Amino acid sequence: MDKTARHPPVMEWVCLLFLGAAFATIQLLIGGTRLVFSVPSYAILGLLGVAALPLLRVAKPFPSRFCLAITGAFVAWILIRACLSPVPYIAQSDIYSALAALIVYFFVACILTDARQRMILLTLLLMLGTCHVFVGALQFRDGNNFMPISWLQRYDYGTRASGFYVCPNHLAGLLEVIGIIGLSMDCWSRWPVWGKMC
Repeated sequence: MDKTARHPPVMEWVCLLFLGAAFATIQLLIGGTRLVFSVPSYAILGLLGVAALPLLRVAKPFPSRFCLAITGAFVAWILIRACLSPVPYIAQSDIYSALAALIVYFFVACILTDARQRMILLTLLLMLGTCHVFVGALQFRDGNNFMPISWLQRYDYGTRASGFYVCPNHLAGLLEVIGIIGLSMDCWSRWPVWGKMC
């Protein structure tokens, strides 16, 4: 068997590092709810897209053409709607967000096909969720609108926890998704029992 088929090339790990850095950056900067805070993450994803181009030539299982076409059509629809918006500044964040999501989707679908690398990415998301919960616990306990990064302030929600985000509803949505991912990893992964207990 070819060694490149068993061991992903180093560039895949570099791209995975870029993806993890982009996810961590956007999570720590209030979830990218303002364009100025999401641009650093989008820049990292742009580097990921450029760095991943040579990896398209590596033999991989090809994803469903139907799913790729539907995703491309959906993103094209979002981009067309954003370009035709009467307020270009507001639509600008939609354009960047849609292009960043497309880069992540194509990278995970076409290049990041190794199960171990995907588990590393999901574990990173679980760790980021744990950091959100820790910050949210401090916010709930003290009720003082604590934010770890002092220049990122949230509105006065009292004791409602928002983690690194500025809105408690955003944290609730994130924790719902992260909880389902963590539960599915615990129930259906091939990790040893001690790994599932952690």
